[in-house]
Formats: sequence, C-alpha cells, structure tokens
Amino acid sequence: MTDYGQKPSLVGLAAIMAAHERSNIYRMAGMGLEYFGAAMLMGLAGYWIDRKYGTWPWAALIGLFSGFTGAMYLLIKEAMQANRQFAKQYKAEHTKAEKAEKPESKQPESKQDVTDETKLND
Repeated sequence: MTDYGQKPSLVGLAAIMAAHERSNIYRMAGMGLEYFGAAMLMGLAGYWIDRKYGTWPWAALIGLFSGFTGAMYLLIKEAMQANRQFAKQYKAEHTKAEKAEKPESKQPESKQDVTDETKLND
C-alpha cells in the first residue's frame, strides 16, 4: 500500500536530475562562455580607455569588475530560471506518478444519488 504523504525516493529524484543535466549541457556551456566573454570585453574596454587617457590600471580594473558583476547577475538569473523549470518538471512528474498510483473512488453524480444511498443504508 502506498503512503501518499511519503516523500519521493532519492533514486527517482536522481534520475530526473540526470535527465535534466543531460538536456542542459549546452546551456551551461553557453553560460560559462557568456560569463568569460562579458568580463573580457569589459576588461579590454577598460584597457583601451587606460591606454588612450593614461589612467593605468584604474579603467581596466573597473571594466573587469563591472564585467564580472554583470556576468554574475546573468549567471544567477539563468540559474534561477533553470531551477524554476526543474521544479516545474519535477512537480509534473511527481503529480503524474501520484495520479497513476491513486485508486479512483466513485463520486456521487448528483445530490439525488447521495440521498438514495443514505436511504439504502438506513
């Protein structure tokens, strides 16, 4: 008999997580390139400003810092979106499994059926 209050097994959770990881490998690689690219682009822009105005190393440092900060923001935003998608997928899988296990009970179709059943029980 199934206990409906029971938490899902770790094996099922691990299988869902493995499938999720395989499907998002390119997405994660893209996020890493995006992070690196943003930091390098801003760092190079700062380096160019330093060379032009002779402010070495301040603009390069500010550029690198702003690049890392902006990239971190994008990384967190993507991670939160991926987490929401994973939770939605997990909930759908878990709900589908619960519905498959749960036996269907006969519900009275109308109020008349309820009164007929109570008369028969009396």
